[in-house]
Amino acid sequence: MKAFIRTYFFSFFSAFATQILVSGFEHTGFIDSPFIIFVLGLSLTEFFIFPLLRILALPRKGLGGLLMRAVLSGLVMYICTAIIAGFSVTSTVLPGIRIIDIVLPAKELNPAMSLGASALTYSIVFGLLGWLCDNTR
Repeated sequence: MKAFIRTYFFSFFSAFATQILVSGFEHTGFIDSPFIIFVLGLSLTEFFIFPLLRILALPRKGLGGLLMRAVLSGLVMYICTAIIAGFSVTSTVLPGIRIIDIVLPAKELNPAMSLGASALTYSIVFGLLGWLCDNTR
């Protein structure tokens, strides 16, 4: 039970951070039932599907694991748009970023690219949280 609550909290925080960073999906309110159900779907994926990947000897760590997590998260986000009323993936604009003297221009994303950016951002944040709170010794 403790592991599922941890996974749910990580999924909630990752989805919330993804919404702040990318704004790739929208729901009817700030934190309402479509968002809670969406996070539940993501956490169930993280809790049940990734142990199956361990059994099947598919990559779980590194770049392969990040790509696998991003693909599965994107698939869950796409399924949630079809199942959950009031939840949709929308087009968005990524703001321009300036780091020292390197300028990354703003990019307008269609819904499919927005879904991919949201899934990748979710996977990076979830992986970072999992790495920070890893308690295997």
